[in-house]
Amino acid sequence: MGKGLGGVVLRAFGAKEHQITVTDRQQVTDNLIRVHFHSDTLLNPSGEEPGNWMRAWFPDPSGNGKEHQRGYTYVDVDAAAGNFAVDFVIHEPAGPASTWARNARPGETLGAHRLGEDPFHPEAEIDGVGLPEGFLFLGDLASYPAVNQMALAAREARPDAPVEVILERHSPADEQSPLPAGPGITARWVDPVGEGESLYREIRDRDWNGWYIWAAAEQQVTKRVRAFLRKEAGLPKAAAHTQAYWVRGKRMGTDR
Repeated sequence: MGKGLGGVVLRAFGAKEHQITVTDRQQVTDNLIRVHFHSDTLLNPSGEEPGNWMRAWFPDPSGNGKEHQRGYTYVDVDAAAGNFAVDFVIHEPAGPASTWARNARPGETLGAHRLGEDPFHPEAEIDGVGLPEGFLFLGDLASYPAVNQMALAAREARPDAPVEVILERHSPADEQSPLPAGPGITARWVDPVGEGESLYREIRDRDWNGWYIWAAAEQQVTKRVRAFLRKEAGLPKAAAHTQAYWVRGKRMGTDR
């Protein structure tokens, strides 16, 4: 499967490594690149749930032979054909994944695996909540693919439940990615505030009991939201999923 500690850990958890091959590359917006892939083995033959994702290994930009693991949500999935795409946020300073995406060419391959997925089922009851009264999705451009898919899935599965989306904007180009829209969906971009305060300030004056909340943004932003949901709002643990997608000024992920 692989070399180094990253490969050892993945083997310990029984994760199979798959090969994914680039088939196309698109500049979707000024700061978003979509790379299309094919794999004979990675995808679930029956289809993918909204927000499902993979972990892939990207070469170190220096060419030193190391690889860096990053997680990405599938988009444009055709599971029967083994085709899917991944959206890469282009940012500075560039990390190994965004550097690779800028130069990806058809025929190039990466190693990828599945581990740690938590499928989103908007029609399911939640422990301590029951059937959610509404859905709130918080994030930024990094989590945009997952947020967009889950918001639309919630609207389709639960047309009786309101869906709210709030995304933190880090560049004017972020708004080139269209927000999820449709009956019952409200969505907006907000600017960063203080030390990770933006999304917290957007939700702190509401009663979210009975709702399902999914939040994935920069580490400090996510941490502030998590603290509010658990300590101030008092939501059951099963009613709120919070996850840091990136850390300002630092790299995330495993190396090998």
